[in-house]
Amino acid sequence: MTGALMVADRPTPDFQSLVESYVARDYATVARAAGSLVYGAGPFQGVQLGLIALGRLGRAGEARRLGEAVRSRVVDDDPWAADLVRLVLGELEPEEIARPPSDDVAFCQSRFYGGAAAVTAGRLDDGRALFDSCVERNGACLELYLAGVERAAIR
Repeated sequence: MTGALMVADRPTPDFQSLVESYVARDYATVARAAGSLVYGAGPFQGVQLGLIALGRLGRAGEARRLGEAVRSRVVDDDPWAADLVRLVLGELEPEEIARPPSDDVAFCQSRFYGGAAAVTAGRLDDGRALFDSCVERNGACLELYLAGVERAAIR
């Protein structure tokens, strides 16, 4: 595998549409965008949602490969983002992050992505507890909204 960028063979949906597809549990649409999100521009949360969608569709191997591509691109410049990828893939628990969250947004992000991984692995109670802690902390971020959506879906 080379470090060269791949050309996406289909257009990537805009970020708002991607979030709406995720909230609607249209994981196939989100997963289709995952590859182009990894190698293209766009909000980091879009990549994360793509990785979650792949896992929820039972395509964990593909999620791991794309996750590794993301991590290799961001680890030196943004170790926090690299840890969030590891959370989504279930390689870390929120408490295992080397640099604990320093603010409400980071705390919420770590709990949402850890919770998403727990739900994907079938650990619904663990996921619910992580989503609850995100919502209780109330960080002003997309992940707070998504934690509320996920929490409502597994009650």
